[in-house]
Amino acid sequence: MVSLASGSDWLLLVVILMNLRVERHYISRPSILANTVSIFIASLHHWDNLLWVFQWWAGIGFFIFGIVAFISYLAGGSITADFYDIAWLGYNTPFATLYVLYTGLLS
Repeated sequence: MVSLASGSDWLLLVVILMNLRVERHYISRPSILANTVSIFIASLHHWDNLLWVFQWWAGIGFFIFGIVAFISYLAGGSITADFYDIAWLGYNTPFATLYVLYTGLLS
Protein backbone atom coordinates (compact mmCIF):
# COMPACT_ATOMS: atom_id res chain seq x y z
CA MET A 1 0.00 0.00 0.00
CA VAL A 2 1.33 3.43 -0.90
CA SER A 3 1.25 5.97 1.87
CA LEU A 4 1.53 9.69 1.59
CA ALA A 5 4.80 11.32 2.58
CA SER A 6 6.11 10.75 6.08
CA GLY A 7 6.22 13.55 8.63
CA SER A 8 9.85 14.34 7.92
CA ASP A 9 9.10 14.68 4.20
CA TRP A 10 6.34 17.18 4.95
CA LEU A 11 8.81 19.25 7.01
CA LEU A 12 11.15 19.35 4.01
CA LEU A 13 8.29 20.73 1.93
CA VAL A 14 7.84 23.58 4.39
CA VAL A 15 11.48 24.56 3.93
CA ILE A 16 11.45 24.50 0.15
CA LEU A 17 8.07 26.15 -0.19
CA MET A 18 9.45 29.14 1.74
CA ASN A 19 11.87 29.55 -1.16
CA LEU A 20 9.04 30.23 -3.60
CA ARG A 21 8.73 33.74 -2.24
CA VAL A 22 12.39 34.44 -2.88
CA GLU A 23 12.62 32.69 -6.23
CA ARG A 24 9.85 34.82 -7.69
CA HIS A 25 12.38 37.64 -7.81
CA TYR A 26 15.76 35.90 -8.10
CA ILE A 27 17.59 32.66 -7.37
CA SER A 28 19.72 32.91 -4.26
CA ARG A 29 22.35 30.90 -2.47
CA PRO A 30 20.10 30.18 0.54
CA SER A 31 17.37 28.82 -1.74
CA ILE A 32 19.89 26.67 -3.62
CA LEU A 33 21.17 25.33 -0.31
CA ALA A 34 17.69 24.66 1.08
CA ASN A 35 16.57 22.90 -2.08
CA THR A 36 19.66 20.73 -2.43
CA VAL A 37 19.63 19.76 1.25
CA SER A 38 15.92 18.92 1.08
CA ILE A 39 16.42 16.80 -2.04
CA PHE A 40 19.38 15.01 -0.48
CA ILE A 41 17.58 14.29 2.80
CA ALA A 42 14.47 13.06 0.97
CA SER A 43 16.72 10.81 -1.11
CA LEU A 44 18.48 9.41 1.96
CA HIS A 45 15.13 8.40 3.47
CA HIS A 46 14.43 6.23 0.41
CA TRP A 47 17.92 5.55 -0.96
CA ASP A 48 17.37 1.82 -1.58
CA ASN A 49 14.20 2.45 -3.64
CA LEU A 50 15.66 5.16 -5.89
CA LEU A 51 17.13 4.75 -9.33
CA TRP A 52 20.87 5.42 -9.49
CA VAL A 53 20.20 8.57 -11.56
CA PHE A 54 18.29 10.15 -8.69
CA GLN A 55 20.97 9.10 -6.21
CA TRP A 56 23.68 10.80 -8.31
CA TRP A 57 21.51 13.86 -8.92
CA ALA A 58 20.85 14.29 -5.20
CA GLY A 59 24.51 13.76 -4.32
CA ILE A 60 25.82 16.18 -6.94
CA GLY A 61 23.26 18.77 -5.88
CA PHE A 62 24.22 18.61 -2.23
CA PHE A 63 27.96 18.11 -2.47
CA ILE A 64 28.60 20.53 -5.31
CA PHE A 65 25.84 23.12 -5.58
CA GLY A 66 24.75 23.13 -1.94
CA ILE A 67 28.22 23.22 -0.40
CA VAL A 68 29.49 25.86 -2.86
CA ALA A 69 26.44 28.04 -2.18
CA PHE A 70 26.89 27.62 1.58
CA ILE A 71 30.61 28.45 1.61
CA SER A 72 30.12 31.39 -0.75
CA TYR A 73 27.31 32.76 1.40
CA LEU A 74 29.35 32.46 4.61
CA ALA A 75 32.44 34.01 3.02
CA GLY A 76 30.43 36.86 1.49
CA GLY A 77 31.79 36.06 -1.94
CA SER A 78 29.98 36.10 -5.23
CA ILE A 79 29.15 33.30 -7.63
CA THR A 80 28.99 33.54 -11.42
CA ALA A 81 25.66 33.81 -13.18
CA ASP A 82 26.33 30.47 -14.88
CA PHE A 83 26.32 28.76 -11.48
CA TYR A 84 22.90 30.20 -10.69
CA ASP A 85 21.53 29.23 -14.10
CA ILE A 86 22.71 25.63 -13.80
CA ALA A 87 21.56 25.37 -10.18
CA TRP A 88 18.14 26.73 -11.09
CA LEU A 89 17.74 24.23 -13.94
CA GLY A 90 18.35 21.23 -11.72
CA TYR A 91 17.39 22.36 -8.26
CA ASN A 92 14.64 24.99 -8.47
CA THR A 93 11.87 25.07 -5.87
CA PRO A 94 8.96 23.69 -7.93
CA PHE A 95 11.10 20.76 -9.09
CA ALA A 96 12.43 20.14 -5.58
CA THR A 97 8.88 20.15 -4.23
CA LEU A 98 7.74 17.58 -6.78
CA TYR A 99 10.77 15.42 -6.04
CA VAL A 100 10.18 15.44 -2.28
CA LEU A 101 6.55 14.48 -2.90
CA TYR A 102 7.68 11.70 -5.25
CA THR A 103 10.11 10.26 -2.69
CA GLY A 104 7.43 10.55 -0.02
CA LEU A 105 5.23 8.25 -2.08
CA LEU A 106 7.99 5.63 -2.00
CA SER A 107 7.55 5.11 1.75
